[in-house]
Amino acid sequence: MGVAVPENEALVEVFQELAAKAFESSKIDPKAKFKGAALKKAGKALAEFPNQISLANLKEVGNLVGVGKGSIAKIKEFLETGTVAELSGVDDLAGVGKAAPQMADPGKDMAMNFM
Repeated sequence: MGVAVPENEALVEVFQELAAKAFESSKIDPKAKFKGAALKKAGKALAEFPNQISLANLKEVGNLVGVGKGSIAKIKEFLETGTVAELSGVDDLAGVGKAAPQMADPGKDMAMNFM
């Protein structure tokens, strides 16, 4: 996907990654497909935005078709931190994601002792 302003490329890539993650989740949760489509649409709108996206012009970015409150929150998080927590392995639900602590499987120990 081409980006109108090179400085927005990293942000557009974040939205592409979020959309891909949502589409992957749709194998488990069919509703995630709609989230993926919305994120893809927002990413396309951001790619076509004619100015560098910054905290100063978030209101203008929020007026783009396909960019809603959720997208603005992700954009703001990215501009302030350089990342989006959803992509860093920490999901909205505690204990879910790459950063979640691994749960012990008591059945595994029992099976190993049995062998």
